[in-house]
Amino acid sequence: MRWAFLGIDIGGTNTKVAFMRRPDRVLHQFAVASETFVGPRRFVSRLGQIIREKCADLGLRVEGVGIGVPGHVEFRRGILRDSPNMPGWKNVPLKNLFFRQFRRKILLDNDANIAAWGAFVLELKRRPQQMVLITLGTGVGGGLIFGGKIYHGINGSAGEIGHMRLVPGGARCSCGGRGCLEAYAGSYGLLRRVRELKSGRASRLADIMDPRALNLAARRGDKICMKVWKEAGEMLGRAIVNLSYVLNPEYVLLSGGVAQAGSLLLEPARRVMRQNTFAGPLKPVKIRVARRPNLGALGAALAAMDNA
Repeated sequence: MRWAFLGIDIGGTNTKVAFMRRPDRVLHQFAVASETFVGPRRFVSRLGQIIREKCADLGLRVEGVGIGVPGHVEFRRGILRDSPNMPGWKNVPLKNLFFRQFRRKILLDNDANIAAWGAFVLELKRRPQQMVLITLGTGVGGGLIFGGKIYHGINGSAGEIGHMRLVPGGARCSCGGRGCLEAYAGSYGLLRRVRELKSGRASRLADIMDPRALNLAARRGDKICMKVWKEAGEMLGRAIVNLSYVLNPEYVLLSGGVAQAGSLLLEPARRVMRQNTFAGPLKPVKIRVARRPNLGALGAALAAMDNA
């Protein structure tokens, strides 16, 4: 039987799982529907059973477990305090629940922090000591690596990039506020803007409403979709400018489904950066889309290795 470190990336729709033996050796990956509506205890019990069956099939023995979950995580105690995209998941002792399943050392962290760690190790080979990962999916998250370590802040809330207020009184965000980056660059914000612009006008989108369709339609010349990506990219550029002025990172990486729009986001973001007259802090910042898929589950397994 082979030993492996287990990485779990819990999402509102799907949960991704990875088994790794070392950073350059991924043994197996798979995904299951999250069904978080069943509640945290039933979710953990069900997932634990699925993983144990998978371990038996593959001949694997879990040595340590890393878990990424969206929301406010009290990192040191392993408690999920709140998760806006998973209603009812408040003050959940996830670390303890997973320990009961695997009886191994457990590391629990915010999903964007875990994905940032995956990018730092797998894409950047631990070389730059300062980097920011912006996750662009249904919502917008962020992970900060400084001094070669995840920066958590005083209570684990550092890196909530999606809730930077960019437009006073702007579009409504899932957090209840207005004008957050997420309200413009998260997938629900993109789709909201499509509906606003599409009203009464011809568009190739028809009723297909997801970021992949937006990407495809824009690349085929749909003007509404091109405008939506341009606006989102400009908001992203504003956020990166602000982050660069405060943090001065060497790299800003983008990950997630929305980030697959690539140049549709990056070109307007870079234009916004070039327009700033105080350019000194912006010049060294390298921006690109992360190339490695599944950074959340892989980053969780890597975090488990470092936590062993």
